[in-house]
Amino acid sequence: MLSSIKTITVLGCGWLGLPLLKNLAASGYFHLRGSSRQADRRRQITAAGGRALAIDLPQVVEATAKLAFEVDLLIVTLPPGRRREQVREAYGQEIAELIRLAKKYGTGQIIYTSSTGVYGHAKGLVDEQTPTNPQTESARAVVAAEAQFRDAGIPSTILRLAGLFGPDREPGRWFQGGKIIKNADAPVNLVHQQDVIQAIGWVIAQGAWNKTYNLSAALHPPKRNFYAAAARKLGLEPAAAEAGGVDGKRVSSEKIRRELGWQPAFELDN
Repeated sequence: MLSSIKTITVLGCGWLGLPLLKNLAASGYFHLRGSSRQADRRRQITAAGGRALAIDLPQVVEATAKLAFEVDLLIVTLPPGRRREQVREAYGQEIAELIRLAKKYGTGQIIYTSSTGVYGHAKGLVDEQTPTNPQTESARAVVAAEAQFRDAGIPSTILRLAGLFGPDREPGRWFQGGKIIKNADAPVNLVHQQDVIQAIGWVIAQGAWNKTYNLSAALHPPKRNFYAAAARKLGLEPAAAEAGGVDGKRVSSEKIRRELGWQPAFELDN
């Protein structure tokens, strides 16, 4: 089914946003704009057939704002940043300005890539009905951003992403260099970059607006097993592990599988 959406801005063409833009461009169906602060990534946006924009929220040049926000769909892949000072306040201001510009220029719909970190230290199976309980300032900033989008008056869908892996983010390398796997009995919650891109495509194609979905692989092997196997696949020595975390959270993505038919290509081995 072809979407009624024709113009899309990907706000934040980083590790996830740039491959997403390239994927959307490959369809030949959309008119795309993409933003990045990095000149090299802007060149890649242009090479993919998109209109490259340099946007630094909350200060945005008016002409650039019109190009970015006068679109059918705005996809926001901007993380709050873990090491920023006063991250909640800074990120909140950026999201508020983004929403103001979206309203001013008539953005049709919004997709926001959130995080399953909003569930904090929840125990057992968690789904979209589980209360949020963020434990870090960046996670609290994300919870606040979700609320801003829900209250914006623009049809917005929130995708809560589990830990991301994919090109240049190989789990088998994460605990090298003498690092120890703490709480090694805790379940793994991960989702592949390409499966997130596929899910965004399903949201667009099916017009699934004003929704909240978790994105995670279906299986949640213990960290010690998963990371040891991932290291061995790369010919690396598995890291040492510390016991604990067996009752940790397992993120359910059953809702988006049931409602949209999302089937990840990169499921995890138990």
